[in-house]
Amino acid sequence: MTRRLGAAQRGKLFVNAIRHARVARSLRAMPGFLPYRSLRRSKLPLLIDIESNIGMGAILSFALRIHSWAAREGIDVAVVSSSPLYSEGGDIFARYFERPATGTRRAVPHLAREWIYQNELPWQVSPSETYELFGRLFVANARLLSLLDHAAGGAAPFDLSIHFRATDKYLETGVVDTEHVLETARPYLEQASRVFLATDDAGFARTIRQRWPKVSFISYDLGEVEAGKARHFSNLSPQAKADEALVNMFLIARAPICVRTMSYLSSFVRVINPDIRTITVNRRIDAKTPFPELQLLEREL
Repeated sequence: MTRRLGAAQRGKLFVNAIRHARVARSLRAMPGFLPYRSLRRSKLPLLIDIESNIGMGAILSFALRIHSWAAREGIDVAVVSSSPLYSEGGDIFARYFERPATGTRRAVPHLAREWIYQNELPWQVSPSETYELFGRLFVANARLLSLLDHAAGGAAPFDLSIHFRATDKYLETGVVDTEHVLETARPYLEQASRVFLATDDAGFARTIRQRWPKVSFISYDLGEVEAGKARHFSNLSPQAKADEALVNMFLIARAPICVRTMSYLSSFVRVINPDIRTITVNRRIDAKTPFPELQLLEREL
């Protein structure tokens, strides 16, 4: 089950590294400096729409970093997201979380927004501020609570959660040996009866169920996706993708232990449930480790 990179995948890895290099991102954001300065001089309440084609975890990460920056700078800002991956025009946050009225605000244009993303936002947010912001801004509403209750399959708690992120994640964290994931999870699986499993690798899901047939695995997938395709870039509807992402994120956190591979999605488990113990199979801790992944990995040391 060890996965090796072909020439095309190695090429993608190289291009991805160049495209996402901090210097390259900063250069692309340069045209937004003057629009950003104009906004700051206006001192008007602002509205930032995270409309990028990025995963749900990354969207929430941006939202928390924006609020942290705004609090530090004394800026009145409301954050919404109309990312086309998860929305057909409306605010994703308003669909799943309790949101106060934003009032009349000046929408931050694209160029100024890119400047803010690349040059103003903090790279990390402290754990205490993270918990405060998330607990205040991302309270599940009745719709999300209903989805979670239905997907959990009853009131019985999970003994363990597992998140194996494959598909295109190797572009950021390298290829993960699936046998390594299974061996890491083995001692916990041998004592578990009910496990929440989140993965975008159908082969991994089949293998783990076959090896531990006595374990009740609960998953939340809303449709078939082409092998090797990231689910948030699939042909599933935007609403199905949003339902899937948030249900998986919150249910992964409903266990005392989580065995995981690096991913924005499961990096939020400790933000949702500060008491959860995490075991991350592939670890990369450096200045570029994203928020809140760094907090999670540092606590594991």
